[in-house]
Amino acid sequence: LRKLDRQRRANNPNKYNEDGTIKRENKDRWVKSNKYIKTQNELRELQRKQADIRKQNHEELANYILGLGNKIYVEDMNYKGLQSKAKETTINKKTGKYNKKKRFGKSLANK
Repeated sequence: LRKLDRQRRANNPNKYNEDGTIKRENKDRWVKSNKYIKTQNELRELQRKQADIRKQNHEELANYILGLGNKIYVEDMNYKGLQSKAKETTINKKTGKYNKKKRFGKSLANK
């Protein structure tokens, strides 16, 4: 994604402000170089492979669980809540340090 961003900025310098934000008033077409398109396709292929691996792991886990018994109880999980950061800053009582607000976004996406 960083490589794509660098390539996009290099190909479209007139579409960005001095502070790096995108100009809203510029309605020109985005220029996509051949290398940019190649990088896009590589990213697309990586994400497809990752999705296939994730799907296969889910199916293997489901088959394993089905093999354990004939009654299965499923608990609803709020994955969005696990991915989001904590709103309030809390302090650990034992150490006196701030607790991290970071949560399980990337690991949940991979699983």
